[in-house]
Amino acid sequence: MLSSIHPLGERARHQKWALTVAAYVLGSSLGGLVTGLAAGTIGTAIAAVWTPPLSIMAFVVAVLAAGGLWADQGTGRLITLQRQVNEDWLDEYRGWVYGIGFGFQLGLGWITIITSSLVYLTFVLAALTGSVSLGALVGLTFGLTRALPVLLTASIHSPRELVSFHKRMAGWFTPARRLAITAQGIASVSALVVAI
Repeated sequence: MLSSIHPLGERARHQKWALTVAAYVLGSSLGGLVTGLAAGTIGTAIAAVWTPPLSIMAFVVAVLAAGGLWADQGTGRLITLQRQVNEDWLDEYRGWVYGIGFGFQLGLGWITIITSSLVYLTFVLAALTGSVSLGALVGLTFGLTRALPVLLTASIHSPRELVSFHKRMAGWFTPARRLAITAQGIASVSALVVAI
């Protein structure tokens, strides 16, 4: 979305960037909330039948985080839909419509291409809370956090600024990936320590 929703593009489409972004952030937050509610509901249903000890839950998290780490390093493969949001919407609808639509789909976390297993781990953790409200909070936080990078586009008002922005973003890819992999490794080891 960072390549589509920025002041330069919104101005070219005769839309208001601030309104589109507000709708996008709202949509993503709502999408995350929906998935978090679903995960929390599943976790609550499981907890009503059987509440596993903390050590078992921690072991499950450790194994899933380690498996995700393996997949994210390129040795495994993530199961994901090969689908993205429909960019035709940019020309067919008002900014607030595609903003909320794109945001909601991306905030759900699972109906577009997933590039990191941390997305799956987030919603497993939401389920492991065993609480609808805590699961919803995890999902809401996910959706909001996923949307906030769009604010980085606020200063793009010319083609030159857009090219410069994309170069900076490309430069952040490797450090961000390393940070995500490191965080996942820490999560796996920490959960294993709790399990033991």
